[in-house]
Amino acid sequence: MMKKLIKAALFVLGIALLGLLTAVMWRVVSQEAIMPDYTVLTDKAKQPELPEIELPELEEPIEVLPAELFAGEGLQGNTAANLVGVGYAAKLDHDIYFGDGEGIKRMDSDTGEIKMIHSYAEGTYPFSTLFINAFEDWIYFFKPYEGIFRIKPDGDELQKLVESDTVNDILYMAVYKDHIIYCPYTAVDGDLDSAIYKCSLDGTNQKKLADGYLSNDVNIIGDYIYRHKMSDGALERISIASGESENLGKKIYTVSNIVGNVIYYADSTGGLCSYDLESGIQTAYIGYAGQLTVWGDWIAYIDVSGNLCKIKTDGTNDTVIDAGRYCDISLVGDWVFYRHSAEAVLCCIRLDGTDKKTF
Repeated sequence: MMKKLIKAALFVLGIALLGLLTAVMWRVVSQEAIMPDYTVLTDKAKQPELPEIELPELEEPIEVLPAELFAGEGLQGNTAANLVGVGYAAKLDHDIYFGDGEGIKRMDSDTGEIKMIHSYAEGTYPFSTLFINAFEDWIYFFKPYEGIFRIKPDGDELQKLVESDTVNDILYMAVYKDHIIYCPYTAVDGDLDSAIYKCSLDGTNQKKLADGYLSNDVNIIGDYIYRHKMSDGALERISIASGESENLGKKIYTVSNIVGNVIYYADSTGGLCSYDLESGIQTAYIGYAGQLTVWGDWIAYIDVSGNLCKIKTDGTNDTVIDAGRYCDISLVGDWVFYRHSAEAVLCCIRLDGTDKKTF
């Protein structure tokens, strides 16, 4: 009797294992069938055909500004590219400012030495300091569900400038000249309503510039705000002074960074491309870039496997910096700040792949 029971149990177990193996094999085969080939394209003949450009001539040329738009060096508190990637870090003079679950910290950009300037309560979510801007002896930042703040570089004079909460929160924030540009949104009964606002650097004089759509894909160049429409990918620019908007027609789809006259963006297939607004030259770099940010002549990006990578803006030196599953990147000089996709861990590493730190 016992032998019969054992045989029956083994038979049932065998059937179960066979079913599991069949399901796994089906998943692998079906994934292979639908997964696009994101092999890095080194042969121009193999590069995909780029989308057609429908860019009307602008009445005024876009103002060309240096890529390193940090306090003391330019007109705004962080690069437009970093703020598209939620702005984990910004630079003021020689130091880099960033935040984690412990608080706001200052790091020496040469030595990597770190000092706490403002502590958070114990148990604070690790990614509670976003859209960091360093501008005119102030560090500006956003705390989800709390608001926009600023603090002195030594940790003194913490001030709340704009309120937010779990219903009325903020998707994007940047400091530019004498304004804070931010995108509040309201969530009511599953519906989301967003807009673009500006206010003075002390939080006063809040004014709506434009109604909007939920997207943090915003760049501020010259005296204009650039954003893409999530519905069709069209590029739009909005005057900071008047709020008047103009549809530029360029299809950029998912992400965009504007540096000077060049737009770096992902096309409809996720391919990393650039388009020079002045010369009309269009360039395809690699087959896929989930997220990207630009500093000087380097592009840092996340590839299809989640690895942190870098490539020169001329398309050379495509290299994996840190293999893993990462997202939300900020490039500050020769440091990259980013987070682990599956874990609540903030990381930073030098562009050459050395001196990695986790927080």
